[in-house]
Amino acid sequence: MSIVDDLLRRFPTGPDDDRFLDELARILAEPFAEGFAAGTEAIGGAIQFGGAEERALALAREYGARLVTQVDETSKELIRGMVTRELEAGVTVQDLADDILQRFGDFADYRAERIARTETAFAFNQGTLSGYRDAEVEYVEVLDGPGCLPEGHEDGAPAPDPDTPGVQEDAEANGQIWTLDEAAQYPVGHPNCVRAFAAVVLPPPAEEE
Repeated sequence: MSIVDDLLRRFPTGPDDDRFLDELARILAEPFAEGFAAGTEAIGGAIQFGGAEERALALAREYGARLVTQVDETSKELIRGMVTRELEAGVTVQDLADDILQRFGDFADYRAERIARTETAFAFNQGTLSGYRDAEVEYVEVLDGPGCLPEGHEDGAPAPDPDTPGVQEDAEANGQIWTLDEAAQYPVGHPNCVRAFAAVVLPPPAEEE
């Protein structure tokens, strides 16, 4: 059982229970702090992580509430789609109820694993960016998998233009040069994303004089 699955079991009302968000915030705070340390070490030295708990928990709480809301909406859409398709196919109400219980249960397991992986990556990358910001780094290079866009995934997406700084929405994210604010908007591109950020000391080519 994943961490998030265990949270949903203990606090089934999700964000309606403050204990759920407190625990989720605590879980996401650790990868946030680890990302901060990794980011500062990558640029040559550790920077003091002032107010570590407050900074990490604030981020985790803000994103955790939005995360659970999005997950709940995804679940609702899944059930709506099932009901429409199966009633149109003439499935009995009892069979429909059984199918929802079976398939929604399977989805919940997948959902919990996806949350655990994706949101850990989100917290880690936000921590890395926070470390870069404290070190006065201005730009980062995106390190990502093939086909990963700034937001979403598209197999066969073109490589980014190396002479164009900023977010290129229709090109692969890998190799793009973003500001810290841009990176904070796209810490991950999709569920199970492997995105990471490397500090860029010099400005992008288009800004060089």
